[in-house]
Amino acid sequence: MKKNQLIYILFGFLMALFTGCDDTEEPESIYVYFKDKGSSVVESQPDEILIPLKVFATSETVSDVKVSYTLEGNESGIVVDNGNGSIVFPAGYGAYTDYISLGVVDNATGDGDVEVTITLSGTAANIMAGIGEGANNQNSSFKLTVLDDDISCLAELWTGSVNCTDGVWPSWSPTYCTGEKVSDDCQKLKLTFDFWAMGSLETVLDLELGAIDPDTKQGSVTLLNDFNAVGGGYDLTFHAGPAGTYDGNTFELNLVLDFSGYDIGGDGKYRFTVKK
Repeated sequence: MKKNQLIYILFGFLMALFTGCDDTEEPESIYVYFKDKGSSVVESQPDEILIPLKVFATSETVSDVKVSYTLEGNESGIVVDNGNGSIVFPAGYGAYTDYISLGVVDNATGDGDVEVTITLSGTAANIMAGIGEGANNQNSSFKLTVLDDDISCLAELWTGSVNCTDGVWPSWSPTYCTGEKVSDDCQKLKLTFDFWAMGSLETVLDLELGAIDPDTKQGSVTLLNDFNAVGGGYDLTFHAGPAGTYDGNTFELNLVLDFSGYDIGGDGKYRFTVKK
């Protein structure tokens, strides 16, 4: 009799153990967020645009996770949403990456760049859009900039806030860089940045953009005036003259500048890549 009781107790223990391992509850929290804050594409981008979207759950998901998103700033309809405003992550994962699929309409009008913001929203109480709460929330939105490839004004390709990458010492790239069209002249561009990321070495380059080649969409760049940057113990000069090229296909300004005041090695020319 005691032997049978022991068997029943052991059987009950094993049933409880295996039943406890069969977890059918959804994770307490599921975070869905963009991997990056934004990117840019040229209007003539022929391929599908895939924007990475990540999901992280406090335990493996039991059912599919559906996430909704909206596109703001797309009144012109230049961005095509292939996913119709939602994306579904399959069940059974604690971490997963999928992609929002978009397309771009290539029109023949020089109507300027378009910024489209993609904003996430959860479809259940336990689905959190982005990481963090309130003012600390991050990566719940993504800014896609569509660059107009129909060039109506050259200088405007690099006006406003732009990215200036130092081609000699990338880690010393400017922390800010702005472009300004000069006197409403589409061939004149004033570029202002903190050279070597030093506020005391603010540099202003007056550039002239040469005529664009209709076949290659490329042209030359000239620095119109010497610029002397003095500060932080340095006395540096960018010299007037030929200053590189621009590319209307990639919207890159490839500066190659005569430079003196510090030995940078190589051919002694200072290089920057400028793009939005």
